[in-house]
Amino acid sequence: MFNKCKPMFDGIKLEINDNGTTEHLNKYLDYFVTHKESGEVINSHDKSIKPRFKHKYAECKGLTFKQYESGRLEVNGSLHYYFNNGVNNYTQFTLKDVSEAITRLSHEFKINPFTAIVHNLEFGVNLVTPFNPAYFIDSIIAHKTNLFNKMVAPFYGKTSEYNIAQYWIKCYNKGQQFHLNNILRYELRFIKMEKISKKVYLADLPNAVIVEKCKILLLESFADLTIKEPVTGLSDKEKIFYQTYVNPSYHNDATKDKTNRCREKKRYKELLKNHSTDRLKENTFKIFVETLKNITSEIPNKCNLLTDIAEPWLHALNNYEKRSSQPIDCLPKLSIGCIDLTILNSAQKCVSCGRNIANQKAGSKYCSEKLYGKEAKKCRNKNSNPAHNFKRKLAHINANGILFDIMPFFKNQWS
Repeated sequence: MFNKCKPMFDGIKLEINDNGTTEHLNKYLDYFVTHKESGEVINSHDKSIKPRFKHKYAECKGLTFKQYESGRLEVNGSLHYYFNNGVNNYTQFTLKDVSEAITRLSHEFKINPFTAIVHNLEFGVNLVTPFNPAYFIDSIIAHKTNLFNKMVAPFYGKTSEYNIAQYWIKCYNKGQQFHLNNILRYELRFIKMEKISKKVYLADLPNAVIVEKCKILLLESFADLTIKEPVTGLSDKEKIFYQTYVNPSYHNDATKDKTNRCREKKRYKELLKNHSTDRLKENTFKIFVETLKNITSEIPNKCNLLTDIAEPWLHALNNYEKRSSQPIDCLPKLSIGCIDLTILNSAQKCVSCGRNIANQKAGSKYCSEKLYGKEAKKCRNKNSNPAHNFKRKLAHINANGILFDIMPFFKNQWS
């Protein structure tokens, strides 16, 4: 029976540089040697094959282990599959379960979660829908100005996916994969981690800040989807606009400027609000939000989910908890589809006024003038003006002529 769905971490790729882990896995796993490029099993003593093309390979409970001649170890696979002992990944998978999976990894494979670097990460939502997921998948036209690749996969039928510079968007019928009813999977697969954090370790995954970043990216990507919905009661002018807008080639037209795109997107939203017969995107979004709300209550203010990990990493864990105990504030409204909703948390705030700016570019320090208007400029000025004024005064003093260098006499954060 499929339980109430929740956001989940699933696919993951780890880089491990730990001799202790390597030595343990050499004894624990049944490795065989494969060719780096072809993947075929080869003789490890074959001198005709250069060492850099050889790596040891093993599989265990939904995870694959690749050990290279350099000593580097890669772990690929599904945390969710591993948690379920390699059986499936469609069940409920909460943050507590993620924590338990990490703890089990650390015990079973001797992987230090505080040094294992995450290079790829899948984060998504399994949605139980009142409609066949294929209907939603067929209705997806584009993400912003980019068309989705529609295909039929062997296990889960129709899929839609689009490759962005740092991550993939993928939408498919999860229920078909496991012969269950109406389970729509919507996920992002990060192939570069910068949008989440400059460096992410395995132990960071249950961290509230990391979870919230992923949730924001999920919502933003869903908001930028263009969905074709059946409509009724259109005027002749509206019919022409509707037929034009739902044509995929319209969104792939590079000659259109951003202003016109925004204006027409707003017009299409208003048209769906007044004439859509099934409100497909809006109703799917409501299920999306409800699912995200369920996981929000499980996010701890302090990341203390891994406290049962044994030595030699307890000291590292204590330090980790100290740096992960930041308070989490509420996000401003996100405008998605036809509705506004306040749903998420984040720790990214304007250093001047304290406003939550998690909806801005990662690493932003001040409120964006584009989002918050002229009032936002005061935030940057409040922080930068004292420094500029101080430097201006020093320049004025030096310009009038002085007998000796006065800088050593100033102890100031701006000097």
